[in-house]
Amino acid sequence: MILDAEQKGLITPGVTTLIEPSSGNTGIALAFVGRRRGYKVVVVMADTYSIERRMILRALGAEVVITDTMKGLPNLLAKCNDLLASIPNSFMLGQFYNPQNPLSHFKTTGPEIWTATEGKIDTFVKVVGVEPAESPVMQGGNPGPHEVQGTGPGMIPDTTDVSVMDELMSVTDEEALTMARRLGFEEGLLVGVSSGSALAGALKVAKKPENAGKINRSITPSAGELYLSTILFKDIKKEMENLKISDSALFSYPPQEKEKVEDVTDEVRKLSLE
Repeated sequence: MILDAEQKGLITPGVTTLIEPSSGNTGIALAFVGRRRGYKVVVVMADTYSIERRMILRALGAEVVITDTMKGLPNLLAKCNDLLASIPNSFMLGQFYNPQNPLSHFKTTGPEIWTATEGKIDTFVKVVGVEPAESPVMQGGNPGPHEVQGTGPGMIPDTTDVSVMDELMSVTDEEALTMARRLGFEEGLLVGVSSGSALAGALKVAKKPENAGKINRSITPSAGELYLSTILFKDIKKEMENLKISDSALFSYPPQEKEKVEDVTDEVRKLSLE
């Protein structure tokens, strides 16, 4: 999207400020590429998205603006428009309506999957077609709050062509959370809740009688590191916070070493008081 906008003369490195609504991945990619190419980046996201996302964005040099989740996507987009009006030389790439967004996957992601699988693929499941059961808008349902960050925006983006999908399905928050946790404990894959949603949907497809013996593929679009502070890992977080120090009863410093350790400890204590 950035290269296309540059080629069309819509943005200029060192001059243009890029503003974009994002739940995480797009914003992080934009912050990285934007910084490398000389753009100031402002990412607007809802306040319920994990703190890890904000921290990564800030660490990559982007500015982060948050909006009230309860006011929905229209309010978030309105905030983007406010920023566009108030920041000189600003531009929004528009992931929800820019055809270069899906085209990038047509040019890169698709061929990469085909090459990696050596063309052995019968079914393909991605979270675009796997909606949160709590917000099944593409299936004609009503938008609603859910725990699958990065999916189910409560509207159908212009870049989403539902007609090319063979099937739409719903996965509940609990199914997505359970699958994400299983992938960590059983497969050693630290993934986010949207990955859990994708794999839960993929398993539903794989279990259909007509798909017996077929090769089913999916993508895990989110890393678990972005969810460490969320409901996904709340039990693990509590468990780790309550760990008690456990020293070996057999361990002891030799007399001379013990004196050295105590001296260092005293010095550190003095410095902390200063």
